[in-house]
Amino acid sequence: MTRCGSCQPNDPCEKHWQATVIALAKLCGWRVYHTLHSIGSEPGFPDLILLRGDEMIACELKRQGRKPSDAQEAWLAAFDRVENVSAFCWQPEHWPLIEAALGKPIIRAEAP
Repeated sequence: MTRCGSCQPNDPCEKHWQATVIALAKLCGWRVYHTLHSIGSEPGFPDLILLRGDEMIACELKRQGRKPSDAQEAWLAAFDRVENVSAFCWQPEHWPLIEAALGKPIIRAEAP
């Protein structure tokens, strides 16, 4: 994981934490959506929407010790009520759970 001045041991900054989750999701075959600038959008919408086949994950990413806002909790609860959709608030300490939720990386054979 890349580090910057805001990163702490075992607590990356939000930018690098998000980039790490996105990289794993893509390796595991998920299509990833992230709203770059949410100005004017409904507050609390999750950081990432992940799609793979008939599965969808809505996830809010937080640094260690940070909690989602009431609006973020409301969005996650709404997504969690939808069939085949899972909603999570992930922190770096949840890495084993994230790996389990995203599944194994897809290994593609090299072309001859």
